[in-house]
Amino acid sequence: MDLHDRVALITGASGGLGAVTARILADEGVHVAVTHLGHRDEALEVCRQIEAKGRKSFVVHLDQTDPASCSAAVEATVNALGRLDILINNAAWNDPVPLPDLDLLTPEIWDRAVNTNLRGPFLMTRAAPLTSSGKSKGAS
Repeated sequence: MDLHDRVALITGASGGLGAVTARILADEGVHVAVTHLGHRDEALEVCRQIEAKGRKSFVVHLDQTDPASCSAAVEATVNALGRLDILINNAAWNDPVPLPDLDLLTPEIWDRAVNTNLRGPFLMTRAAPLTSSGKSKGAS
């Protein structure tokens, strides 16, 4: 599959698996929108690495639990890079609770994990309909 000059938006691309994915896609010729939630310096470093590979990149703040933030990230990607071809829902949140201490798993922890890890990718996918013309239709 030829990915040269495609555009990807990767949630949680400021570190870990998201950053690795961003660099691999850049190796394949993809321009990358690097999202972050509170790790701007790390996201900027990932962008520098992508640009060193000859690809375009930019940083966009994203709170994937917020529909408006999801739409804004998609819009910023299309405005900065001209289109959106690939969405990678990578961002996640976890507050590990040891199995013997499940009483420590509060409704607040549960809600944050579900909102980030389940609802967040739904909101991003809804906000980012991909089109072959490269123009995002957006979501209402």
